[in-house]
This record gives sequence, structure tokens and C-alpha cells, in this order.
Amino acid sequence: MHHAYGIRTAYVLDLTLEVFNPGDHVVCDIFKLFVQYEDLQDARTLFSEDEREVDPDSPAYVDRKLHLRSIDLSEGADHNRITDHGPIIDQDGRAARMIMSMAADDQGHVFTYGSWHVNSFKEATLQYLLFEYPGGDLYRLVKRGEFFAVINAGK
Repeated sequence: MHHAYGIRTAYVLDLTLEVFNPGDHVVCDIFKLFVQYEDLQDARTLFSEDEREVDPDSPAYVDRKLHLRSIDLSEGADHNRITDHGPIIDQDGRAARMIMSMAADDQGHVFTYGSWHVNSFKEATLQYLLFEYPGGDLYRLVKRGEFFAVINAGK
């Protein structure tokens, strides 16, 4: 299991380039990083933005973990081999419910922003009730928080 550290899908390429003279061969290690439900059937049929809205205390809630996965797109690599880096859970046991953006560096760090389970209402997000009360200025507390996190995928 890889832990995300910090207070809290697009394709993200982690590029390592060695550039020579124009026209020379460019050596490039490329990895496609992506977030996907552990169960591939869930990954094919569920949308994490909808699933994050399900109250964890309701009977409809199912604990589905989002996993960080990658494919090595380097020349000569097996492009069908998916590496599962494990569930995205932070140092306080909060699991990711939806990852909205990611970026990576060349040290194995993946920087994420998304919705996470919360341990306390003090971490929770207020959701604007635009459609339920048009023109109103009403909010409700939801059982998730919006956080930035750093995943050390190199471990």
C-alpha cells in the first residue's frame, strides 16, 4: 500500500529525457499514471464523482478503494502490463474518493488534488446547494474533504 502524505483523470506523463543534437535519438522513459477502482468491473461502470457523494453511513455505501496504477510506455516495454501501486490512503487512514488532478516528478512523487474520506467533521467540505435552492445561499456539510496530497510511488 502506498500512502499519500500532505494536508491534502487526466493523463500524467513522467518524462525523463536525455536530449542530444537535433536528429539524434531521444531516450525517453514514459509512464502513464492513472487512478482506477480496484475492481475492474467497478472501474468500467462507476463514475467516482457520483460515488463520492454517497454518504459513508448510508446502506447504499460500498467501500471501494481507488488505486494508483501505471503503464510503462517506454520503447521495448510491455505496454499491456499494468502496475498497481495500491490503494490511495493517507497517513491518517483517509481514503481517496475521487482524484481530480495529478502531476508527477522524476523522484517518484505523484501530486494529487481530490476528494477524500474524512475522520472528523472539522475536515469536511461545505457543499453549495445551487440546484436544490436556486438563488439561495445555502450549504450542507458533506462527509468528504477536498485535499492536496503527495504520494511517494517510488517506495
